[in-house]
Amino acid sequence: MLFNLTQFNQIVTKAKARAPQMAEQIERAAEELLCNPFIADVDGGLLWASSSNGNIYFAKSTGTCNCKAAEFGKTCKHRLADRLVRLYNSNQGH
Repeated sequence: MLFNLTQFNQIVTKAKARAPQMAEQIERAAEELLCNPFIADVDGGLLWASSSNGNIYFAKSTGTCNCKAAEFGKTCKHRLADRLVRLYNSNQGH
């Protein structure tokens, strides 16, 4: 995914300020968005191929994900990444 890094970092900083208890998870989600070439912004969420284990995840914009963390009711980095993308896109006028 391609981002204007200055604007993306502003979105990440604001997200961490709004949810300081999740700052580390937000940072990991942002890092994945910048480094993982196997993440696609698709209709309804993010389609995510893990570079570490080869699993495919779909973090829906409705707030669900098919990963183990979400299965146990935790907020996963996939959903956080989806939220960052939505915030970034809305900031871009998309």
